[in-house]
Amino acid sequence: MKKIIRLIISVLACALLTAAFAACGNNGTAGSNESGLVCKKYGDDEFYTVTRYYEEDGVSTLNVAEAFYNKYGREEKIGLIKKNAFKGNSSIKELIISETGDFALEIEEGAFAGMKALEKITLPFVGAFAESDATIMQTAPAEKKATDKARSIGYIFGEDEMDNSSPVTLTYGKDSATFYIPSTLYEITVKASEKGINIPMYAFCGLKQVSKVNLEGNILAIGDSAFKDMTKLAKVNIPASVKVIYDSAFSGATALKEFGTDFKFDDGSALEEIKDGAFKGTKIASFTLPENVKAIGESCFAENAFLTEFNFNAGIETVGAYAFYNCSKLSSVNGLPNAAVIGVNAFEGTLVQ
Repeated sequence: MKKIIRLIISVLACALLTAAFAACGNNGTAGSNESGLVCKKYGDDEFYTVTRYYEEDGVSTLNVAEAFYNKYGREEKIGLIKKNAFKGNSSIKELIISETGDFALEIEEGAFAGMKALEKITLPFVGAFAESDATIMQTAPAEKKATDKARSIGYIFGEDEMDNSSPVTLTYGKDSATFYIPSTLYEITVKASEKGINIPMYAFCGLKQVSKVNLEGNILAIGDSAFKDMTKLAKVNIPASVKVIYDSAFSGATALKEFGTDFKFDDGSALEEIKDGAFKGTKIASFTLPENVKAIGESCFAENAFLTEFNFNAGIETVGAYAFYNCSKLSSVNGLPNAAVIGVNAFEGTLVQ
């Protein structure tokens, strides 16, 4: 009888142990039998918070809005993606995040930390919130003009060292931080809502691993130093809605070479002004201004040893000082109106007569 009791106890113990292991969620989170996207409402919140995503077999592309609707219904909305919600995920290669309604989405620092396979990500804005300034002069009141890492693409991946992530030091004004961005990530899409956003100042500044950025939707401005020193950025487009490209926006983006393919303006461009140093030090060989551009700033296209041809529009009014300084191969300048104001030494160091 005692042997039978011992046997029963042993069997029960094994069963309990097996159940405990089975209860460990995907991604190694103990005590969870959840699968896929896990969202919760807190207190009086009218929106859901994405708290965690557990890996699902066969899912390598995840559209968060679709997954949420399928699980929680189309009348509900996401308002927050929590820190570590996708931490350590090893299956998702493409992640698509979009606004899900009237609630202003917030993405906490490190929400996508350590995603081991991530190659492409689509976001409705860069950083933590959609509301963000393109230049320091837009921020008010004065005591809040300091730049902030929450504008940076690195913010959503976080500063904690993670496996399969590359340390990338991104600048945000006078300060910088080292973020750990998935080593596999090469393409970023920013798909803005109808309300409109800016690409923030310093949004991608110093990010050296990403080769392609797609800008879609109602993007109003490209911020100061937004793509500065992205040395592998080989493809980017400027949406028709953009009215201003601010200082040093693409300075040092040395992989940009072919106008119209590597770098292009979408049809119907509303662009009115390109600020100081915006394309300084790129390798674009030929450039054509959109028809609505009225001014280009100081040193705007300077230090480009590959630029041979530049096409102005009939409405250009101002060419800033040193705009083409040291563009040593520039020999063809077309369509520059006689009435345009040409800044001092705008063509110094070129072949233009």
